[in-house]
Amino acid sequence: AFIDIALVERNISPHALAMDINKGPLRTADRNIARCGLSDKVTTRLSDGLKEYKCGEAGTLLITGMGGKLVCDILFDHFDSCRDGDFKEMILSPQSEIFRVRHLLSKKGLSILDEKMILEDGKYYTVIKASGRTGQGYTLSDEEIQFGPVLIARRDPVLGEYLDNSIRKEETILCKLVSEPDPSKNTERIEELTKHLKMMKNVLEGYK
Repeated sequence: AFIDIALVERNISPHALAMDINKGPLRTADRNIARCGLSDKVTTRLSDGLKEYKCGEAGTLLITGMGGKLVCDILFDHFDSCRDGDFKEMILSPQSEIFRVRHLLSKKGLSILDEKMILEDGKYYTVIKASGRTGQGYTLSDEEIQFGPVLIARRDPVLGEYLDNSIRKEETILCKLVSEPDPSKNTERIEELTKHLKMMKNVLEGYK
């Protein structure tokens, strides 16, 4: 519950609800909350995703620390039970398969309001701020789904660094695959890398 504690301590949020599917992390969270004297302002609840959440309890949804597929599963379940959306905004930071999350947001008509990308301890993290209200679906390009419409439009410097590093790494892998005695064994992987490299180069070209 470190994020919940920080939000309340900094007066960003008057109250926070921390939910987890496992009892162990919640017991640890309760100890951290009590240590900070915030037991009356930060509540914990055992929940598989948002299944134990009651519509209207919160204005902002924060999901982080899990893969993109699980984030999408949680959101799908929520929008099935709260048809019109329930949160004013959502802060989403999937640890993998971010493209799945952006695709879901566009399909559900949830506007991507902002995106941040950071580099910490050698790993890149992306945070998406999206509307919590469903609307008319819209279309994102392949590049926007992969790398983020806001990050691309802003020519985000961290994204540029990520693209530059990724291009070098993937070109090295591609050269090795193509130079193997029988490259036909890696046809699918070669095609996948070639397509991904083309997308990254197209985005990076926009920085010039």
